[in-house]
Amino acid sequence: MADSKPRRAQRPPLRVQLTVCVAFGPEDEDRVTVIDDREVWMVGSIFAYRDRIAKMAMSTLIRAALLQPKVAAKIMPGLAGVARRAARRAAQ
Repeated sequence: MADSKPRRAQRPPLRVQLTVCVAFGPEDEDRVTVIDDREVWMVGSIFAYRDRIAKMAMSTLIRAALLQPKVAAKIMPGLAGVARRAARRAAQ
């Protein structure tokens, strides 16, 4: 039996310039740019890839938080001292 539903024509990929900045406070130094003006091709449906998109968004947010010392200290207070000691050793 033939499928009676008409098929949708596939759309060509959409080119998007993507920049992701995360602001952890009101100051300019509290801003972290995770992705800066990167070309991304959007293919298919966002609904088909929603789990993968959510996972990537969360890992990007965590990575941005760890790049900001104030936020990293609040997320993992024990690691703040370790990071300071490592930074001092690297500066010597």
